[in-house]
Amino acid sequence: MPKEPKRDRTPIAALSTGEVAHYCLVSPQTIQNWIQDRGLPAQRTGGGQYRVRAEELRAFMIQCGMSVAELDKDLCGEQRFRCWEFFAPFPEHSLHVAQCESCVVHRCEALRCHELRQHVEHGKVHCAEECAECAYFQSQSGATQSEAS
Repeated sequence: MPKEPKRDRTPIAALSTGEVAHYCLVSPQTIQNWIQDRGLPAQRTGGGQYRVRAEELRAFMIQCGMSVAELDKDLCGEQRFRCWEFFAPFPEHSLHVAQCESCVVHRCEALRCHELRQHVEHGKVHCAEECAECAYFQSQSGATQSEAS
C-alpha cells in the first residue's frame, strides 16, 4: 500500500515515488515505470531515489487526464472552488450544466482551468475572451496575467 504523503511540508517541493503513487492512485513501481517509460520528469537523490517536483507531477497528471484535486488541496493548503462550482450560483449556469460535465476541466476535476489551455482544448463554457477577464480566474489567489498566456 502506498505511503501517505507527509502533510507537514509547506509548500510541497518534491515528492517521493510513494507520495506520487498516492496522488495517482497507483503503486510506487508504476511511478518508476512512468519515469522510465512515459516521461514523468524526475531526478535522483544522492541515494538513488527518485523525486518528482510537484508542479511537474501536476502537469503530467493533467496530460494523462487524472484528477489533481487532492494534489491541489495539499499544494494550496486548502480546498478551492473549481470553475463549475464557482459559477454554480449564477442563474445562467443552469443552462450549461451538461456542457460543464462533458468538459475535460470538469472530468479531471482541475482547479486551474486556465492552466489547461496550454495542454488541451476545454469546453470554455464560462470563459471570457481572455482568462485574465474571467471572474473565476480573478478569484483565484495568486493568479497572474502570465498564467493566462
